Amino acid sequence: MPQLGESIAEGTVVKWLIPVGGMIQKDESLLEVETEKVTLEIPSPTTGLLNEIIVHEGETVPVGTLLARIESAPPSEVINQVGGVVLRPMEQAPTGEQHHSPAVRQMAKEHGIDLSHVKGTGVGGRVTRKDVLDFIAQSGAQAKVAATGSEPSMGEELLTFTQMRRTIADRMVKSKQTSAHVTTFFEADFSSIAKFREGRNLTYLPFVV
Repeated sequence: MPQLGESIAEGTVVKWLIPVGGMIQKDESLLEVETEKVTLEIPSPTTGLLNEIIVHEGETVPVGTLLARIESAPPSEVINQVGGVVLRPMEQAPTGEQHHSPAVRQMAKEHGIDLSHVKGTGVGGRVTRKDVLDFIAQSGAQAKVAATGSEPSMGEELLTFTQMRRTIADRMVKSKQTSAHVTTFFEADFSSIAKFREGRNLTYLPFVV
């Protein structure tokens, strides 16, 4: 778990963006982590294969905890050697396009957004999911709702209590328990004022102030 702030002591794994066995590039978004203040996408520190996820979604761990194991890609360009034949990766022509995580690409596709128009705030200027959401809010883009052909069901929906909301609730309860809460009432005879207001377009506020 990376150190996401001076006062942050722990974080909650919200979602893994790469499955076990999947390849990931350095600085590509690997997972989402939520703290009591913010939710961030954490980039991969290296290029390689995600071998094992140690901390699963929904688990809260202290800063410094090992989250997963990534097998780093070999520095050599040689992939394999069979019968004296060396296999090398195909060279890709530079396109100048920035690599985006699968989650960001999926969100952009759902909302019909061109990611080249979205300013990234992540590491190295990478576009995060929050950047896409902010772009949607600023541009007034509306999410596409799939037509199901059925009436919306009525009932209760259980939502996970996020780390941020849990912290807010705890501090509100602490404020209630440690701070004095006082309500004061004053009684006044407004019968003369009520009679004076008859036929006049006046509220009670001018008489109180």
